[in-house]
Amino acid sequence: MLKNNSLFDLSNQVTVVTGGGGVLCAEMCIAFPSVGCLAGTILSCQVYGKYFSKVRKGNIINIASINAIRPLTRIPAYSAAKAAVGNFTQWLAVHKAQEYSPEIRVNAIVPGFFLTKHNRYLIKNEATDG
Repeated sequence: MLKNNSLFDLSNQVTVVTGGGGVLCAEMCIAFPSVGCLAGTILSCQVYGKYFSKVRKGNIINIASINAIRPLTRIPAYSAAKAAVGNFTQWLAVHKAQEYSPEIRVNAIVPGFFLTKHNRYLIKNEATDG
């Protein structure tokens, strides 16, 4: 797999990297939600994007959210951060393809809503069971 303990000594030149805004920089997410929750995505894209630009190929897959398209109430900072992930992903895709190589692909997946104990109060109306 990795040689010399280097993250960039990859045996396969085409690599998939996943960056999810909202999972890194927890303290910053609390203080500056819309900026902090995007920081993890931008930082991972900078690190891997630099490498992919050098080898002129690679894949970056970011994780946005359906909240970017249809925000839930009471979590505007999270929705704004995920919308920013989508926008940043689109910009980065064009930038890498035009400036470095069309073999560098940048996309985002947009998972839908999953009902959990943490978001049940946002999605369900407990009074009507709907």
